[in-house]
Amino acid sequence: MSTEVVIVILAGAGVGLGLFLIVREFAPGVPALGPALRQLQVPTSVGRPAAPAGPLVR
Repeated sequence: MSTEVVIVILAGAGVGLGLFLIVREFAPGVPALGPALRQLQVPTSVGRPAAPAGPLVR
C-alpha cells in the first residue's frame, strides 16, 4: 500500500469517529435505573401501621 492510501484511510477513520461522537451527543441518554424503577412501583398502603417484628402473641 502506498502512503497516500494509508493517509486517506486514517483521515476517513478520524472523520468517521468525529461524526460518531457528535451524533452520540445528540442521542438521549439512558435514565438512571433507581428513579425509573421507583416510578413503576405500586405505592404501599399508607393508612395501615407496620406489623411488629417480634414473635406472634395471642
